[in-house]
Amino acid sequence: MRIHPPKQIQLIFHRVAKVKSQPQNRLIQDKTGLLIWKENDRAVATFKTMKEIEASNETLKLIVSDWIQAAK
Repeated sequence: MRIHPPKQIQLIFHRVAKVKSQPQNRLIQDKTGLLIWKENDRAVATFKTMKEIEASNETLKLIVSDWIQAAK
């Protein structure tokens, strides 16, 4: 997590600290567009308000669950 008060909070999704070869496709499917992809195995979700976080609650749960399964 990266916090930039009062601008935004970012959740950073990645696999591990060690360098791994890049997957050919994105690690998970994000049909919501919530994630900004930096690499196929690294993405960022950015929120500017608590309302945005609350509105994305269920989507975030799915993304986190999918990410954990895919990053194994």
